[in-house]
Amino acid sequence: MWRGWGDVRQEGLGAGQVAELTRRLAQLREVPTDGVEAELATLRALVAGGRLRHLGVEIADPASGEVLVRSSPATGSGVIDWLRGHLAPHGRPPTTRWTVERPDGRQFDVTLTASPDSEQREALGNIAGVVGVMVLYSVALLAGMYWAVRHAFAPLRQIVATIGAFGRQRYDARLPDRGVRELDVISHALNHLAQSLARVEGERRDLSLKVLTLQEDERARIARELHDEFGQVLTAMRADLTFLQRSLPAGSDVLAVAAALEAQCVGIQQGVRGLLGWLSAPGLEGGRGGRREGARLGEMIRALVDNWALRPGQDTDYHLDLRLSGELPQALALSLYRMTQEALTNVARHAQAGRVDIQLDGDASAEVRWSVSDDGVGRGADDEGALSGNGLAGIRERVWAHGGRLHMGPGRDGRGWTLAASFPAPEVVA
Repeated sequence: MWRGWGDVRQEGLGAGQVAELTRRLAQLREVPTDGVEAELATLRALVAGGRLRHLGVEIADPASGEVLVRSSPATGSGVIDWLRGHLAPHGRPPTTRWTVERPDGRQFDVTLTASPDSEQREALGNIAGVVGVMVLYSVALLAGMYWAVRHAFAPLRQIVATIGAFGRQRYDARLPDRGVRELDVISHALNHLAQSLARVEGERRDLSLKVLTLQEDERARIARELHDEFGQVLTAMRADLTFLQRSLPAGSDVLAVAAALEAQCVGIQQGVRGLLGWLSAPGLEGGRGGRREGARLGEMIRALVDNWALRPGQDTDYHLDLRLSGELPQALALSLYRMTQEALTNVARHAQAGRVDIQLDGDASAEVRWSVSDDGVGRGADDEGALSGNGLAGIRERVWAHGGRLHMGPGRDGRGWTLAASFPAPEVVA
C-alpha cells in the first residue's frame, strides 16, 4: 500500500513535469530575445538529474549544432540498475522531433525520446520490495514456528531429563503438572515410578547394610573361634615342645625335630594372628546401631597402614592423610576400614607401587571423602579380573549401600590407579 501511494505520487509529479515542459517550450517561441537564455536555463533545471519521467529531452541550435539542453537519466541503486541492465529489453526507443521557430528567426530543434527507465526502476523496486517482505515474513514465520515447536516440546525435554536422572539413580526428580491431560498422565506415572524406585532402592540399601553387618558378625565369630581354638592348641604345643627340648640330651636327632616343630608352630601362630587381623576390626566391632565412631576409626586405619608399612620384604612408602572431623556411624566407619583394607591388599597384589597415598577427610555433618591412590603399573585390558574381583565388588557394594559415589581410574598424571569415594552426611542416608 505504501509503495502504491508512492508510485501514484511519482506519476502525478511526472505528469506535472511534462505539462511544465510543454509550457516552457511554448514560451521559448514567444519570449523576448533577451529572455531566451533565461528560458533555456529554466528548461535545463527542469530536465536535470532525471527529474523528468518517461521522456528524454534534447534542444539543439541547428545553426551551430550545439546542444543547449539535454536531460540526464535518473540514477537508482546499484542492484536495481544491474538488474535493469540484464533483464530489461533493449532496443531503439521511439523519438519525436520538431523545430521551434521564433519571430526573430532563431530556431531550436527539439527531440523527445521515450524513456522507460523510471518505470523499469519502479517495477524492479516493487519486485525487490515484495521479495524482501516475503523474506522477512518467512524468517518471522520460521522463528515463530521454531518458538512454538520448542515451547511445545519443552515438557518432553523435561520428561527425557527426568528419565535420565532415574538412569543415574536420582529418584528425587519430579515432574510438575502441565495442564495437558496426556502430559499430566505421563508425569504422574513417572512420579509414581520414582517413588517406587526410591522405596525399593532404600530397601535394597537397608538389606545390603544388614548383609554387611551379618558378614562382620560372622567374621568376628570366626575370629573368636580361631583365637580360642588355635590359640590354646598352639600355645600348648609350643609348651610341650619346649619341655621336650629341655628333656632331650644335646645332639639328639629328636631335639632337631622338636626345634623344627616349634618353628612351624611359631609360623602357624603368626599366620593365625594375621588372619585374625584381617577378619576382625579391633575397636570397631563392639556395638551396633546408633553408636558413632570417629577418633577410633582414625586410630585403626593408622594401625592398618603401619602394619602394611612395617611388613618385611616390601619397599613401598605409605602416606596417610587423616583430616576427619565429627563422629561417624559405626556401620560407615567399619565400611571405611574394610575399604581401606581391601584397597591396600589390591595395591600389594597388583600395583607394584613405590608410593601409596591414603586420604580420609571431610566433615561427618556434611560429606566424607576417602581415596587410595598409587603410582604403580595401573590397570590395563589384561586386568579385567582385578577390576571385577571380589575385593572391588565389595568396595562398590559398601559405597552404594551408604549412598556414596565411587570413582576408579588412572591417577591425575595418568600413572598408577586411584580409588575415590564420597559419602553424603550420615544423617541423610539411614
